[in-house]
Amino acid sequence: MTKPSEWLKSWFFPTTSKETESEIDSLNVKNIHYVSLVIGIVQTISLVVFLIMNHNRINESEVLYAVIRVGLSIVLCVLGYLIAGSLMKKPDTVKQHPRSVRLFIGSFLILLVVWSMVVSVWNYINHQQLLTFYTVGLIAALFVKLHPVFTTTVIFGSYIVNYLILNFGFERGVINPYNYMMLGALSVIGAIMNYRLTVGYISEKNKANMLNNSLEIIANHDSITRLQNRYALNQHVPDLSKKISASRSAISTASRLSTTPTVTVWAMMCSRALPIFWYRFFPLRACSALAVMNSWSSRRTVTLTA
Repeated sequence: MTKPSEWLKSWFFPTTSKETESEIDSLNVKNIHYVSLVIGIVQTISLVVFLIMNHNRINESEVLYAVIRVGLSIVLCVLGYLIAGSLMKKPDTVKQHPRSVRLFIGSFLILLVVWSMVVSVWNYINHQQLLTFYTVGLIAALFVKLHPVFTTTVIFGSYIVNYLILNFGFERGVINPYNYMMLGALSVIGAIMNYRLTVGYISEKNKANMLNNSLEIIANHDSITRLQNRYALNQHVPDLSKKISASRSAISTASRLSTTPTVTVWAMMCSRALPIFWYRFFPLRACSALAVMNSWSSRRTVTLTA
């Protein structure tokens, strides 16, 4: 039976290899790329719809505040989309600079959480729901797979700070602390389970790939000499036959071209060009000249073929 301390250690500090961590970083970069695209499009559409539907009922200050709130999220999404897209085009960078990549992922998540907290405070002052903050917490739990300690600190810490600001900074309304903290705890548990399941899946996949590679080596090599056996030869025979046939056709084409004398080719070209010249300038003798040149050309062609 495992001790509580060992269970907590395995829960918050799971054992991972460098290959697994590199694949998780690549997956996070890809998720940030697409999540930024979706959030940016949704925020732009929501801002346009808000301005169209309320242009007669709101003043200039409210329009400015709405543009600033939504504009900050759009700028953040554009930066995340561009940086993640550049990292997706250079997968070696993710493997060679893991700390820089994780710094980008963590910074993007923190900035997104801070933005959601600012929007939540504004909505709370204006007697609106905290939907933006909850949505960002859900996105962090589902699509960003970071270390459990970092995830717990960011998500649960943001819930605590936001609760303190809303409950003690303003006198309007009261937030139920039990339901609020329960939602924060569920978000943290979901994020940690998502990370652990992803680590387990990638680890099992890497083990299966290593096992398949070892089985392939055993099947294609002799157990004593370690040389390739008949099974490996049968796999390479079709490729070798295609390469040999292609090389033979290339060699035969080159040999035919190399055996054609330059003088014979020049004579064939002249045999076609001289009758046209003769017919244009000496039309009375065109028939006899054309017959003579065609007969001479046929004799040269027979000589070339022989």
